[in-house]
Parts: sequence; structure tokens; C-alpha cells
Amino acid sequence: MGFIAMYCPRTGREVSTGVESDRDAFQKLRPIVSRMKCPACGSEHVWSKATARLVETPAAAIAAQATKAQAPPMPARNRPPPAAKPMAPPAVQSAASKRGRTLSIASRLLGQR
Repeated sequence: MGFIAMYCPRTGREVSTGVESDRDAFQKLRPIVSRMKCPACGSEHVWSKATARLVETPAAAIAAQATKAQAPPMPARNRPPPAAKPMAPPAVQSAASKRGRTLSIASRLLGQR
């Protein structure tokens, strides 16, 4: 089993068309033109069997994916604690704003507004 891929004309990177296929089905594929949104550049491209190729997934990767998918989730009590988030530095206030606040508080205490 594998996926059908093509080369992005803008970036030159090989991208998946989003279609999974095996070798026999790909060979029987009719020469129709399809559209897809490219994950590499974000624009829409057209592709056909003539401009695409089949990228087969190695058997070892399939077996690893199957094992990974079947592994039971780790119980909550055995999970490591979440990493502590770093504390943000306190907001820096300008000297003028501190001075203005101090004068405001002092004037209220003295009854002057």
C-alpha cells in the first residue's frame, strides 16, 4: 500500500495528492485530470496518472504504525507531570508612571484631589 504523489511546480517538493493506492490499482487508474490543494505552497494544482507516481510505504513502517496504533494509552498515574510553564517577567513600568501613581495616592491620603 502507498500513496500517490506529485511534484509541486512552485516549490519542486514532492507532495501527496491525498489518494492511497496499491500498485495494481495505480496501474489500472484511468488518465483523468484531478485537482488538489498543495500542502507545500497552498495553491491548487492539477495532476493525472501521467504526472504522478506511486510512493509505496515500506512494510517495516506499516508494522511500526500498526504497533504504535495498538499500544494502550499510559495510565494517568504513570504519566510524568506536565512541565511547569515558565513565569512571565513582571511588567516593566516607567518611572514616570510610578511617580504619578505615588502622587495620586499621596494626594488622596492628604485629602487633596
